[in-house]
Amino acid sequence: ANRKAKRGWVGYFQVLKALAVDRAIVNCSDTNEGYEEPPPLRLAEFPDLMAVIKSYGPGVHVGSSDIRHFFWQISLPEPDRQFFSTQIGGKTYEWTALPMGWSWSPWVAQGTASLAVYGMARRL
Repeated sequence: ANRKAKRGWVGYFQVLKALAVDRAIVNCSDTNEGYEEPPPLRLAEFPDLMAVIKSYGPGVHVGSSDIRHFFWQISLPEPDRQFFSTQIGGKTYEWTALPMGWSWSPWVAQGTASLAVYGMARRL
């Protein structure tokens, strides 16, 4: 992060996700400039997933998961929270969860999900 800045400011807005449900978006464009670019993110492709599943052999149970509000379930590291500040009603707030809008959020979320999947696979 850009450690010269004592506090980084982000914008906050909401977009309609579904009927009566909003998605919180954090405009982190200024904060993103203080971080290096995240490594490339390559999502698993279907043939790769099938090869992994087939490698377990017969009798393996397969499941799926959709973690609700996944980014919001992952904590933002304490030292970085000061760079994700916003003001509402004259009060300053710091984001404590991984904000959608930070350039590293997809990378952190995908890495977290991959670790969980690999951890479960080792138990099989």
